[in-house]
Amino acid sequence: MRGPTSAKTFASDARGIAAVEFALVLPLLLLMLFGSYDVSRMVMANQKVGVAAGTVAELVAAQPTGTPQPQANITAMVAAGTVAMAPFGASATTVTVSAIDLTTVKGTCCTATVNWSVTQGGTLRPCNTVFTQTTLDAAPSLTSVPAALASPPAAVQALVPETAIIVTDVTFSYAPIAPGLDKVLPATLHRTTYTYPRLAGQVEMTGPFVAVAGQTGKVC
Repeated sequence: MRGPTSAKTFASDARGIAAVEFALVLPLLLLMLFGSYDVSRMVMANQKVGVAAGTVAELVAAQPTGTPQPQANITAMVAAGTVAMAPFGASATTVTVSAIDLTTVKGTCCTATVNWSVTQGGTLRPCNTVFTQTTLDAAPSLTSVPAALASPPAAVQALVPETAIIVTDVTFSYAPIAPGLDKVLPATLHRTTYTYPRLAGQVEMTGPFVAVAGQTGKVC
């Protein structure tokens, strides 16, 4: 018949229980660790998307409006958008910039004439189409524009019936490190920026567009 368990045996058993508990808790600890890293990384990537969209928009809007700009100038500005996303990968980033003239139709929205559109990995804006008015917080699309931009005050419309805007779209495909977080965190971060040219008129580009360095485009 076996005697009572010794203190030494009991201590050995306790260590075994602790190891089992640690093995059970470890996956949760790792998920929390990598999850917090993923969330902070995604927030930084979202900020970078905004910086990239603003950078390209400001660069294009500052160009002269008197004569068409060489294609190389515009493509360099589009490429600057992917540079602004560093340290995130350029291959996961798309940048599209378009120069659009909006002509008010009977006081509503609006015939959109796309002067030109250039993209690196994204979708070009369609030429000669009708845009719908949306609110500033609505999800942007290729054929919509915020009402505040599309319908300026009547006094302004009487003087300038056409509204020239620069539209910049930047997206970034975010891939979480922690398994399963791709079902919780946004898969694609997106920012659309609307900017008026700094000088009167529209920023135009010479054409036809010649594809270069992963970029495509068109002059309408």
